[in-house]
Amino acid sequence: QALPGVPAGSRLFVGNLPPDITEEEMRKMFEKYGKAGEVFIHKDKGFGFIRLVSDQSHFFLCVPGLWGELS
Repeated sequence: QALPGVPAGSRLFVGNLPPDITEEEMRKMFEKYGKAGEVFIHKDKGFGFIRLVSDQSHFFLCVPGLWGELS
């Protein structure tokens, strides 16, 4: 069940990424909250996107859970 107004396949913006993070590391961080799909990391700018594959509501719960985990 997707969140109202959040279409399936949406991408979640992730900021303040360390320059040495890999796509696999980022995917693993989010897997505890649901199935993650495509990952894009813009290493020079320190941000990325992760595609939401499973129930999007779980990804919004990860925001407080991951706060400060990458610093």
